[in-house]
Amino acid sequence: MTTTYIPHPPVTLANAPIWWRALVAGLTGITAVGAWFGTWYLTGDAPAREIPFAPPDFLPGGWTFGGFALLVLVAAPMTVACWLAATGHNSAPAAATTAGAVLVAWIAIQVALIGLVFWLQPAMALIGLMVTVLGLWALRPLRQ
Repeated sequence: MTTTYIPHPPVTLANAPIWWRALVAGLTGITAVGAWFGTWYLTGDAPAREIPFAPPDFLPGGWTFGGFALLVLVAAPMTVACWLAATGHNSAPAAATTAGAVLVAWIAIQVALIGLVFWLQPAMALIGLMVTVLGLWALRPLRQ
């Protein structure tokens, strides 16, 4: 007996409508700009004067370490996801899924370490969840 293999259509950005590109590029772009600003803010001398609590003791370098972690774990992936979505690259759904999931993890770890101290923490977690879901939605194979 012979079976015929019918592969799923390739997952491409053509599967996602134009609104997907605009929404993902907008959400990731706004998040990237905020994360870049946060990196700049945390690596300067402002946190020592303006943040009303000290960084956790186990962080080497205090707020500077947090600033560079924000750069590597949030700002860079969100920037890449924004660029890929805006240009219509086929890797945009995977990049959005990854960047969104990393943002949700970042916020969860941040809340566990320093607590819920600002309204932006749940807002960013929600944006990360939205970006993750949008990325997964665009990665789905087409049903025929």
